[in-house]
Amino acid sequence: MDEMKAATLTSRQNDKIMDAIQTLDPQNHQKGMAAWKFLKLLATSPQFISQFWQAKPLLLRSEEIIAITKDEYNINWADGSFTIERDLKLLDGSYISGSRTDDILREGIKTDTWAFRPIKDDPTRKTTWAEIADALKGGTIYFNSAGSFWPALGALCRLTNYAFGLPTNINIYITPPGSKVSVPPHTDRQDVIVFQTEGSKRWRVYNPPKRLKGKDPLNRGKAGDVIEKKELGNPLLDVILRRGDGKC
Repeated sequence: MDEMKAATLTSRQNDKIMDAIQTLDPQNHQKGMAAWKFLKLLATSPQFISQFWQAKPLLLRSEEIIAITKDEYNINWADGSFTIERDLKLLDGSYISGSRTDDILREGIKTDTWAFRPIKDDPTRKTTWAEIADALKGGTIYFNSAGSFWPALGALCRLTNYAFGLPTNINIYITPPGSKVSVPPHTDRQDVIVFQTEGSKRWRVYNPPKRLKGKDPLNRGKAGDVIEKKELGNPLLDVILRRGDGKC
């Protein structure tokens, strides 16, 4: 009986995985398969777990992501997995709204303040592309819990959850060319895997700043707190991610 239950559970798990693989890109089944293989290999890699996981950043260039799965799928599944033309423009006429950097960041007055506001003031009104395009002028827009809005991103959340066995969420950050700062230095409560799906962006990753009394070490640089430049030291990673690259 126990063996039958285990077999049924495994069958259900496989069905869920296959459903997420198909949903990731209904037009290209191999893309979902490559994503699943990449995530599974990363999550079970002894080298990644012992040397990089929660220890130091790992940079993966596009060709390295392809190499990880090339025996079966010679494609970069992350390249173009979210684009402005195909995915972001779907928000036109929807009720989905994200956030935008406040004017003090856009105008260059401040570069160290976590200051955001909604893309639209009235959440009950439909979002227009004009509002999104305006929000992109000179600053970053972002969408938390993006897996709830775009089915493909929801599928990627599920595959990451199945691979790592951890709760997973996706945030989308979009920054136009010429911006001095996308978001100011900050710490997060969660482990982060980044994929550059379109364009390019400079990333600087630092050691956690020294703990300060009265400051949440997992929420620095937010809610009015500022991480001073002298707290950062030299970056562990200072690179430009290009389309198809990733970092963990």
